[in-house]
Amino acid sequence: MIRQAFLILLMLFLGEIVSHFTGIYLVSSVAGLLILFLLLCLKAVRPESIAALCELITRNMMLFFVVPGVGLIDHLGTLGHNLLRILIPVILSSLFGLYVTAKVTELLLRRKHGRKEAQ
Repeated sequence: MIRQAFLILLMLFLGEIVSHFTGIYLVSSVAGLLILFLLLCLKAVRPESIAALCELITRNMMLFFVVPGVGLIDHLGTLGHNLLRILIPVILSSLFGLYVTAKVTELLLRRKHGRKEAQ
Protein backbone atom coordinates (compact mmCIF):
# COMPACT_ATOMS: atom_id res chain seq x y z
CA MET A 1 0.00 0.00 0.00
CA ILE A 2 2.95 2.35 0.67
CA ARG A 3 4.27 1.82 -2.86
CA GLN A 4 0.82 2.60 -4.25
CA ALA A 5 0.62 5.80 -2.21
CA PHE A 6 4.11 6.73 -3.35
CA LEU A 7 3.13 6.25 -6.99
CA ILE A 8 -0.02 8.37 -6.62
CA LEU A 9 1.90 11.11 -4.79
CA LEU A 10 4.65 10.96 -7.42
CA MET A 11 2.01 11.61 -10.09
CA LEU A 12 0.76 14.58 -8.04
CA PHE A 13 4.32 15.90 -7.77
CA LEU A 14 4.92 15.46 -11.50
CA GLY A 15 1.65 17.26 -12.15
CA GLU A 16 2.87 20.14 -9.98
CA ILE A 17 6.10 20.29 -11.96
CA VAL A 18 4.25 20.23 -15.29
CA SER A 19 1.82 22.95 -14.27
CA HIS A 20 4.60 25.12 -12.82
CA PHE A 21 7.13 24.91 -15.64
CA THR A 22 4.82 24.90 -18.64
CA GLY A 23 3.02 28.06 -17.61
CA ILE A 24 -0.29 26.40 -18.43
CA TYR A 25 -2.84 26.99 -15.70
CA LEU A 26 -3.69 23.44 -14.78
CA VAL A 27 -4.34 22.19 -11.28
CA SER A 28 -1.52 19.88 -10.28
CA SER A 29 -3.89 17.08 -9.26
CA VAL A 30 -5.54 17.14 -12.69
CA ALA A 31 -2.16 17.20 -14.43
CA GLY A 32 -1.04 14.29 -12.23
CA LEU A 33 -4.17 12.32 -13.12
CA LEU A 34 -3.51 12.97 -16.82
CA ILE A 35 0.06 11.73 -16.42
CA LEU A 36 -1.17 8.63 -14.59
CA PHE A 37 -3.79 8.04 -17.28
CA LEU A 38 -1.11 8.33 -19.97
CA LEU A 39 1.15 5.89 -18.13
CA LEU A 40 -1.74 3.45 -17.73
CA CYS A 41 -2.56 3.70 -21.45
CA LEU A 42 1.09 3.14 -22.36
CA LYS A 43 1.13 0.19 -19.95
CA ALA A 44 4.07 1.71 -18.08
CA VAL A 45 1.96 1.37 -14.92
CA ARG A 46 -0.16 -1.71 -14.35
CA PRO A 47 -3.67 -1.09 -12.96
CA GLU A 48 -3.08 -3.79 -10.34
CA SER A 49 -0.18 -1.79 -8.94
CA ILE A 50 -2.52 0.97 -7.69
CA ALA A 51 -5.86 -0.86 -7.45
CA ALA A 52 -6.00 -1.36 -3.67
CA LEU A 53 -5.30 2.28 -2.84
CA CYS A 54 -7.71 3.50 -5.52
CA GLU A 55 -10.45 1.30 -4.10
CA LEU A 56 -9.76 2.64 -0.60
CA ILE A 57 -9.90 6.23 -1.81
CA THR A 58 -13.08 5.59 -3.79
CA ARG A 59 -14.82 3.92 -0.83
CA ASN A 60 -14.03 6.94 1.36
CA MET A 61 -14.73 9.59 -1.27
CA MET A 62 -17.32 11.38 0.88
CA LEU A 63 -14.61 12.43 3.32
CA PHE A 64 -13.00 14.54 0.60
CA PHE A 65 -16.15 16.65 0.28
CA VAL A 66 -16.52 17.59 3.96
CA VAL A 67 -13.94 20.41 3.98
CA PRO A 68 -15.23 22.12 0.80
CA GLY A 69 -18.78 21.80 2.15
CA VAL A 70 -17.80 23.54 5.39
CA GLY A 71 -16.04 26.23 3.37
CA LEU A 72 -19.22 26.87 1.40
CA ILE A 73 -21.23 27.24 4.59
CA ASP A 74 -18.66 29.70 5.95
CA HIS A 75 -19.10 31.89 2.86
CA LEU A 76 -22.87 31.74 2.41
CA GLY A 77 -23.13 35.54 2.64
CA THR A 78 -20.66 36.05 -0.19
CA LEU A 79 -22.37 33.37 -2.24
CA GLY A 80 -25.76 35.00 -1.69
CA HIS A 81 -24.56 38.40 -2.90
CA ASN A 82 -22.99 36.91 -6.03
CA LEU A 83 -25.49 34.16 -6.74
CA LEU A 84 -26.18 35.11 -10.37
CA ARG A 85 -22.50 35.67 -11.08
CA ILE A 86 -21.85 32.16 -9.84
CA LEU A 87 -24.89 30.31 -11.20
CA ILE A 88 -24.75 31.57 -14.78
CA PRO A 89 -21.21 30.27 -15.51
CA VAL A 90 -21.93 27.04 -13.63
CA ILE A 91 -25.10 26.38 -15.64
CA LEU A 92 -23.55 27.39 -18.98
CA SER A 93 -20.41 25.31 -18.42
CA SER A 94 -22.52 22.33 -17.34
CA LEU A 95 -24.63 22.60 -20.49
CA PHE A 96 -21.49 22.93 -22.59
CA GLY A 97 -19.98 19.85 -20.92
CA LEU A 98 -23.18 17.92 -21.52
CA TYR A 99 -23.21 18.96 -25.19
CA VAL A 100 -19.56 17.98 -25.72
CA THR A 101 -20.14 14.64 -23.98
CA ALA A 102 -23.15 13.93 -26.18
CA LYS A 103 -21.23 14.78 -29.37
CA VAL A 104 -18.23 12.65 -28.39
CA THR A 105 -20.55 9.74 -27.52
CA GLU A 106 -22.35 10.16 -30.83
CA LEU A 107 -19.04 10.16 -32.70
CA LEU A 108 -17.80 7.04 -30.88
CA LEU A 109 -21.07 5.21 -31.53
CA ARG A 110 -20.88 6.06 -35.23
CA ARG A 111 -17.34 4.73 -35.37
CA LYS A 112 -18.35 1.56 -33.54
CA HIS A 113 -21.31 0.90 -35.83
CA GLY A 114 -19.24 1.77 -38.91
CA ARG A 115 -16.69 -0.91 -37.99
CA LYS A 116 -19.39 -3.53 -37.47
CA GLU A 117 -20.93 -2.79 -40.89
CA ALA A 118 -17.51 -2.98 -42.59
CA GLN A 119 -16.92 -6.47 -41.19
